[in-house]
Amino acid sequence: MASPARPAAASVSGAFGLPADPAAARCSFDQSRRRPEDLQQEKRMVRTFVNVYGGQESYTKEAVMAAVEECMKKQAEGLLHSLEGIGGRLSQLELYCYKLERSIGELRSDVMDYHSEGTVNFRCLEKNLRQ
Repeated sequence: MASPARPAAASVSGAFGLPADPAAARCSFDQSRRRPEDLQQEKRMVRTFVNVYGGQESYTKEAVMAAVEECMKKQAEGLLHSLEGIGGRLSQLELYCYKLERSIGELRSDVMDYHSEGTVNFRCLEKNLRQ
Protein backbone atom coordinates (compact mmCIF):
# COMPACT_ATOMS: atom_id res chain seq x y z
CA MET A 1 0.00 0.00 0.00
CA ALA A 2 1.15 3.50 -0.70
CA SER A 3 1.23 5.95 2.15
CA PRO A 4 -0.15 9.48 1.65
CA ALA A 5 3.34 10.93 2.03
CA ARG A 6 4.85 8.66 -0.60
CA PRO A 7 3.19 7.67 -3.89
CA ALA A 8 3.17 4.05 -5.03
CA ALA A 9 5.75 4.84 -7.72
CA ALA A 10 8.34 5.96 -5.17
CA SER A 11 10.90 3.34 -4.28
CA VAL A 12 14.03 2.36 -2.48
CA SER A 13 16.39 3.79 -5.08
CA GLY A 14 14.87 7.23 -4.50
CA ALA A 15 15.43 6.84 -0.77
CA PHE A 16 19.13 6.25 -1.32
CA GLY A 17 19.29 8.99 -3.94
CA LEU A 18 20.68 6.73 -6.66
CA PRO A 19 20.27 8.56 -9.97
CA ALA A 20 19.80 7.00 -13.40
CA ASP A 21 23.52 7.52 -13.98
CA PRO A 22 25.31 5.11 -11.60
CA ALA A 23 28.50 7.21 -11.74
CA ALA A 24 26.67 10.15 -10.17
CA ALA A 25 25.23 8.18 -7.24
CA ARG A 26 24.46 10.47 -4.32
CA CYS A 27 22.97 10.08 -0.90
CA SER A 28 19.49 11.41 -0.12
CA PHE A 29 21.08 13.10 2.89
CA ASP A 30 22.76 15.49 0.43
CA GLN A 31 19.46 16.28 -1.25
CA SER A 32 17.72 17.20 1.99
CA ARG A 33 20.39 19.82 2.72
CA ARG A 34 19.63 21.87 -0.39
CA ARG A 35 18.79 25.51 -0.02
CA PRO A 36 15.13 26.46 -0.62
CA GLU A 37 16.05 28.57 -3.64
CA ASP A 38 17.75 25.53 -5.23
CA LEU A 39 14.61 23.48 -4.75
CA GLN A 40 12.47 26.13 -6.41
CA GLN A 41 14.76 26.35 -9.43
CA GLU A 42 15.08 22.61 -9.87
CA LYS A 43 12.03 20.43 -9.29
CA ARG A 44 12.99 17.30 -7.40
CA MET A 45 11.94 14.13 -9.19
CA VAL A 46 11.33 10.87 -7.41
CA ARG A 47 13.15 8.05 -9.11
CA THR A 48 11.51 4.69 -9.19
CA PHE A 49 13.11 1.34 -8.56
CA VAL A 50 11.16 -0.19 -11.39
CA ASN A 51 10.81 1.91 -14.53
CA VAL A 52 7.45 2.60 -16.09
CA TYR A 53 8.09 -0.19 -18.60
CA GLY A 54 8.93 -2.74 -15.90
CA GLY A 55 12.71 -2.80 -16.37
CA GLN A 56 14.98 -2.53 -13.38
CA GLU A 57 17.59 0.21 -13.14
CA SER A 58 20.98 -1.40 -12.79
CA TYR A 59 23.61 -0.04 -10.46
CA THR A 60 27.04 -1.46 -9.96
CA LYS A 61 27.89 -2.81 -6.56
CA GLU A 62 30.60 -0.16 -6.26
CA ALA A 63 28.15 2.69 -6.94
CA VAL A 64 25.73 1.42 -4.32
CA MET A 65 28.52 0.87 -1.80
CA ALA A 66 29.93 4.34 -2.48
CA ALA A 67 26.50 5.95 -2.02
CA VAL A 68 25.88 4.04 1.21
CA GLU A 69 29.37 4.80 2.55
CA GLU A 70 29.02 8.50 1.72
CA CYS A 71 25.62 8.63 3.40
CA MET A 72 26.92 6.78 6.47
CA LYS A 73 29.94 9.10 6.67
CA LYS A 74 27.72 12.18 6.62
CA GLN A 75 25.37 10.68 9.20
CA ALA A 76 28.35 9.79 11.44
CA GLU A 77 29.76 13.32 11.13
CA GLY A 78 26.39 14.78 12.09
CA LEU A 79 26.13 12.40 15.03
CA LEU A 80 29.63 13.28 16.25
CA HIS A 81 28.83 16.99 15.97
CA SER A 82 25.68 16.47 18.03
CA LEU A 83 27.58 14.43 20.61
CA GLU A 84 30.19 17.19 20.94
CA GLY A 85 27.39 19.66 21.66
CA ILE A 86 25.89 17.31 24.23
CA GLY A 87 29.32 16.86 25.81
CA GLY A 88 29.71 20.62 26.16
CA ARG A 89 26.30 20.94 27.76
CA LEU A 90 27.12 18.11 30.17
CA SER A 91 30.34 19.89 31.16
CA GLN A 92 28.35 23.04 31.89
CA LEU A 93 25.85 21.03 33.92
CA GLU A 94 28.64 19.32 35.86
CA LEU A 95 30.19 22.70 36.74
CA TYR A 96 26.78 24.07 37.76
CA CYS A 97 26.13 21.03 39.98
CA TYR A 98 29.58 21.35 41.57
CA LYS A 99 28.94 25.02 42.40
CA LEU A 100 25.48 24.17 43.73
CA GLU A 101 26.87 21.40 45.96
CA ARG A 102 29.54 23.76 47.26
CA SER A 103 26.93 26.44 48.04
CA ILE A 104 24.72 23.91 49.81
CA GLY A 105 27.72 22.73 51.85
CA GLU A 106 28.53 26.31 52.85
CA LEU A 107 24.89 26.96 53.76
CA ARG A 108 24.78 23.80 55.85
CA SER A 109 27.99 24.80 57.61
CA ASP A 110 26.61 28.28 58.32
CA VAL A 111 23.34 26.86 59.65
CA MET A 112 25.23 24.45 61.91
CA ASP A 113 27.42 27.31 63.17
CA TYR A 114 24.40 29.51 63.90
CA HIS A 115 22.64 26.58 65.54
CA SER A 116 25.62 25.84 67.79
CA GLU A 117 25.95 29.55 68.67
CA GLY A 118 22.25 29.65 69.51
CA THR A 119 22.59 26.54 71.66
CA VAL A 120 25.55 28.06 73.54
CA ASN A 121 23.65 31.33 74.06
CA PHE A 122 20.57 29.41 75.23
CA ARG A 123 22.62 27.40 77.75
CA CYS A 124 24.31 30.55 78.99
CA LEU A 125 20.93 32.26 79.42
CA GLU A 126 19.52 29.18 81.16
CA LYS A 127 22.52 29.09 83.50
CA ASN A 128 22.09 32.79 84.34
CA LEU A 129 18.38 32.29 85.04
CA ARG A 130 19.08 29.39 87.41
CA GLN A 131 21.52 31.47 89.38
